Amino acid sequence: MGKVAWATLVVLLTSSAVIGVEKIVEPSAETPKMSPSPALPTVPPTLSAEDLELLKKIIFTIEAEPDSGVAPLKVKFTVDLLGEELTKPRFHWDFGDGTSSKERSPTHTYKKPGEYKVSCRIDDVEDRWGRDELTIFVDPAE
Repeated sequence: MGKVAWATLVVLLTSSAVIGVEKIVEPSAETPKMSPSPALPTVPPTLSAEDLELLKKIIFTIEAEPDSGVAPLKVKFTVDLLGEELTKPRFHWDFGDGTSSKERSPTHTYKKPGEYKVSCRIDDVEDRWGRDELTIFVDPAE
């Protein structure tokens, strides 16, 4: 009898137009109670590959003082980090004239006139990285 009562209850709950049913069967000790549905787990939003790459970016700018002048031109380079401090950062400077440095704030002298594309790449032990560049203009001596 318990199974028949449960089947009738299920039919009543799942059908909006049940024909021929005359009474509603109340749950008894023999019929299983329906428990409330468990809360669905909260799923964090999915990040795209581009978003994940952005999270690995180190945002910074490089500056040069001065950024133009007469040869020989002595230039002091600095890094302006935009954001949190880095964990064991590594600096990779390319001065555009075949020389480089691994210092955070190097000084470099350009001996010949020209236009030099300077770049700096920073990475750290957390597998984050960033890159910036600027141009130095060196005029011939007068």
